[in-house]
Amino acid sequence: MPDTVDIQYGGRRLRADLVSFVASAESARLFASQLDTDGEIVPVWKAHTFDYDGAGNLVGDTVTDGGTMWTRTYTFVNGAQKTDSGWVKA
Repeated sequence: MPDTVDIQYGGRRLRADLVSFVASAESARLFASQLDTDGEIVPVWKAHTFDYDGAGNLVGDTVTDGGTMWTRTYTFVNGAQKTDSGWVKA
């Protein structure tokens, strides 16, 4: 078994140490979902502010850590989610 695992996300190749990372498809997906579009870790354990549209769909999620904010936006068409911006540092 290799000592590291490579992850492709947002056009970037990331390398993670297997000592602190479980090498499975699901954990890789979860790990990648916590990175912003620049490949930096988003502190998703911090407080969130959520925004909803008139139909009750989640259309925005904001995480704040000190003076830094990350936003994630979603669009819906006929009640179905169509896009996810990924985490973007504001």
